[in-house]
Amino acid sequence: MEETLPVIVVPDTHGYLDKVNKLITELNAHDLLNTRRLVFLGDYLDRGPDIFGLIELCIKLQSQGHV
Repeated sequence: MEETLPVIVVPDTHGYLDKVNKLITELNAHDLLNTRRLVFLGDYLDRGPDIFGLIELCIKLQSQGHV
């Protein structure tokens, strides 16, 4: 059975990869990505400058157990 981890919800990224990367950097600085699960909700593809980069990051994070 998969371990249940506390969740960090990330809403409406809108294609802003730079902002998501800043969040991940901060979470890593506090060693939270190893003890929490990121859950992305809302709009991924709306407005932002790096939609493809954001989707690639989400796929990478999914392979690490995030949603």
